[in-house]
This record gives sequence, structure tokens and C-alpha cells, in this order.
Amino acid sequence: MRSQQLEDKLKEAEATTSCKECVFAKFEEGTQTSCLTGRLDRFLDLDNVVEAYDNDKEFYVVTRVCAGFRTQEWSDLLPDGHEHRINQLELETGLKFSVMIDIDELTEEGKENTLSWLSEVDYNREKIRIVLSDVNNGCAEEVVEFWGSVKALGYPTILMKSAHELARDMDGFPKMSNTFYTCKITPTQRISSEVFKKVNSLVNIDLANPVVIKTGDVHLFLFMLVNMEYLQHGNFKGFSDWAIKQASKEGKLLDLDG
Repeated sequence: MRSQQLEDKLKEAEATTSCKECVFAKFEEGTQTSCLTGRLDRFLDLDNVVEAYDNDKEFYVVTRVCAGFRTQEWSDLLPDGHEHRINQLELETGLKFSVMIDIDELTEEGKENTLSWLSEVDYNREKIRIVLSDVNNGCAEEVVEFWGSVKALGYPTILMKSAHELARDMDGFPKMSNTFYTCKITPTQRISSEVFKKVNSLVNIDLANPVVIKTGDVHLFLFMLVNMEYLQHGNFKGFSDWAIKQASKEGKLLDLDG
């Protein structure tokens, strides 16, 4: 039943997108012929499109969320020209990520490792939220200093103190909301410099929709799934073990190293 539940819940959370009012939809004599972002062709390849019509036009409806949908009102606020619209769209649709780092056992080696990979990331750092999660250290001076070092690299950074281990996730998840993919790591783990850019390209250009993404020994989870399912498992390890197993079984796990 769990396998079906994962697929069903994700589908229930999805919406459809009508191209009719989208500023990027191209029409000829009331019939939509293309999409100026190129997304429609990819959705057609994926069989994620149906034809529709009303008294005014014939148009396509995407059977999932299209992040490229924008109205004429949105376009009117920009300088004239297709290039300006495309550039603004790319800026707005870049995926947001969140990374929770458990810093209970924060060593000099761990600090150096974390600052090293964070300094190498090739992606808009304003779109990567870092949550430094502390249970044991009481936000000691060295922890506060480490928080400042991460923030100085250009990341929105939150230093979070939890009363005990069981409260860590419940404290942390609200701070990771409004991001697309999220993960939990320790200071000894690393995320490759190209991962965030690669995932953004896969989702926004290739229109892939993985639920779990594996990169090295790190797993990124669709935050929507975490939000829906975490409480069913009681702790992050229980959730992550289940999500990895189910996503792999249903073809929703993407291994970037494979």
C-alpha cells in the first residue's frame, strides 16, 4: 500500500497548467501553435499535455505544474523584448534548495570540509538555504563563528538550537520550507559543486521530476514529500529509508553518479 500511496499523494498534490493566458504561448488565428520557452515540446514528448478549447481559443493544458507560466501583467512590468522575459523567467524559476547540517560534533576538520565544498558551489547561493542544527553545543562561540563563516560565503544561513534530538527535525523543517529539494548532512559530508546547477537543469530544462536524488553519499528529497510523509515515520532516518526504497521501486530515484 505504501508504494501506491507515494504515487497517489504526489499526483494529488500536482496541479494542471493552462497555456491559454500564458504570455509565452504563441497563437495563430486563435489556435496555439507553440511555446516561446520550448517547454511545450518537452511536455509533449513526456505525454504531459492535452488539447483544450473554449469560445475564444484552442490551446494546450499541461497535466502538471509548468513553472514557466506567466501572465501578460507580469510581462508588462518588464522592459520590452523577449530576451528580457526569458532572462527574468530563468531568474525566477531557479530551484531553491535547503541543506540541514548537524553540527553537534563540530571539529576543525568538519568546519574546513564544509566551508571548502560550500565555497566551490557553482549556483546562485541565495537560492540555497543552510540550516546549522545544534543540539549539544549550546550555540557556543565557535559555533556562532562558524555560522558567520558560512553566511559570509553568500548563503542564507540559519543557526538553530534544539532542546533535544527528537525536536531537531520539527524545529528544522519549517525553516526549510518553500524550497524544492532538501537534505540532511554532517560536517564530514560533501556536496559536489555542480549538483545544484545539474538538478536545476534536469527539472527546469529536461522537465524531469525525481522524488529522491542521490549524489555520492547524500540524498536530496523533494520537500513536498517530506512535508506530507515525515510524521508517518517519526524521525528523519525512518522517513529517508522509506522514501529511498519507494522512489527506487517506482523509478523516482535519480542517481547523479550512475
